[in-house]
Amino acid sequence: MSKVTKIAVVGVKDALPSILTKIASLGVMQVEEHRGRFELGKGLPEFEPAADLLVKLKSLHSFLKADVKAKPRKFRNFRDVYESAKKLVDELEGQVNPLVERRKELEKELESMKADLEILSRLDPKLDLSIFRSKNIFMAAGKMPEKQANLLFLDVQKSFDIHIFLDEEWESNVKFVLVGVDRAEEEKLKDLLKKYSWEGIQVPEFTGRVAEIEDQLKLGIISAEKELKKIDEQLSKLARKHLPALLPVEEALDNYYLLHEMGKMVGVSRYGFFLEGWVIKKDLPRLKKELSKI
Repeated sequence: MSKVTKIAVVGVKDALPSILTKIASLGVMQVEEHRGRFELGKGLPEFEPAADLLVKLKSLHSFLKADVKAKPRKFRNFRDVYESAKKLVDELEGQVNPLVERRKELEKELESMKADLEILSRLDPKLDLSIFRSKNIFMAAGKMPEKQANLLFLDVQKSFDIHIFLDEEWESNVKFVLVGVDRAEEEKLKDLLKKYSWEGIQVPEFTGRVAEIEDQLKLGIISAEKELKKIDEQLSKLARKHLPALLPVEEALDNYYLLHEMGKMVGVSRYGFFLEGWVIKKDLPRLKKELSKI
């Protein structure tokens, strides 16, 4: 295990940004929060407006996936980094966010269609759901333990004069159950179902035979999956185009964030600063040499 030693760095306040920058770039010192008689620093005041930009950049990066290599980039100062980040965010949000939102919508639609398809697959393909709709019936379908299904059947018989109750084996000791009641008693049925181990959804109010509706759902699923694939291709294209520029800007803002957080752990007085932390012993000579140059 590497041996570490605790050190303190003391200097005039004006030198603090340069000291923090050097420590962050070397990456050999773990700065500790000052607990002495000095006030804690306030970090880098100029970084505060950039915090939101950094969050947005990281969010955009999470949606842009591509195996690209970014060329190293030197920035003149923090303002240069900030303006570069703002330009990227302004340009990319309008292109990426609509695609991401549409992707989320499609994923929900796909999940819903697949759930509907699973429910419908348990019904008689010749059954015409428009019959139920025309009679203004509320339907719920789902799966539940067999014993619970048997008790639910008795409860439904006792609680509703007009009802539909269909069940069949889903898997061992589990049943698929379809319950229908008059629409006026929808809430009453929902309250009743809360008593049971019920994993179900409301049956979609489709019109037509089950087999025809299943075909429509399958086509809808295929169409949604094609659109998802197209969106992923568009995001990949944007990633290949913009990641080489985004990555160095994100890295630079990350570094400034590190400096900002380190600056809030340093003890400061009117004219000086007091910084403490831990360094691996073998790295201490290099740290001293670099700090002495400031």
